[in-house]
Amino acid sequence: DLFCLYDGGRLVVSCSANGVETYTGDGASGLYLHGAQIEAGSFPLSRIATVASSAARTADSLVMTGANFSSWWNAGAGTMIVQAISPGIGSRVVWQVDDGTANNWLQIWTSGTVAKASVVVGGSTVADLTLGTIVPDEVFGVAFAFAANDFAASLNGAAVVTDTAGALPTVNRSLIGSNLAGNHLCGHVARLRAFPSRLSNDFLQGQSVVFPNTPAGRIASFQKIGRAH
Repeated sequence: DLFCLYDGGRLVVSCSANGVETYTGDGASGLYLHGAQIEAGSFPLSRIATVASSAARTADSLVMTGANFSSWWNAGAGTMIVQAISPGIGSRVVWQVDDGTANNWLQIWTSGTVAKASVVVGGSTVADLTLGTIVPDEVFGVAFAFAANDFAASLNGAAVVTDTAGALPTVNRSLIGSNLAGNHLCGHVARLRAFPSRLSNDFLQGQSVVFPNTPAGRIASFQKIGRAH
């Protein structure tokens, strides 16, 4: 089977490995391609620029440390809002803060097509919020608030999921799209917003809504952000 997807400026074509796929078009219009690449996998990656031969690149690794992290991080409470795209396969990390080990962290991630927000302190899971189902390769929104014995998160405007027991870990850095275990997002992060306080559940539910990419949707998104103070 031949499957085509227009993905925000990219044309993605997938096919099985056991046959020859062709596409004749209308026989007149022609086709212009730039940056074409062929990959073996279950989902497309971002463009890997080449010249005369095939090439590989390391995974994106976005890490914030030092004053760049401590200038906005509040060790006692916080709220993180994300909009992202996940392939919906395996464990995919959208955002994480940790101490450079696997023993202390907060994380927004997807397990298959399930969105989750989790907290680990001293190597033990103290909160593991299952938020609902995402659609692979489509934008979803999560708003995650955290304080000691007070964790809450919402997916795409749905009812808030809570946990009322557990400490906060001590952390010193922020990662976007990956974690120490090498669980890369293999997707896209459209928006990250951090607040140095545990905001209300009503706020979480409203801010996790993903508005359509239309003029009306962009206006609605702007108005929603304007009230996020």
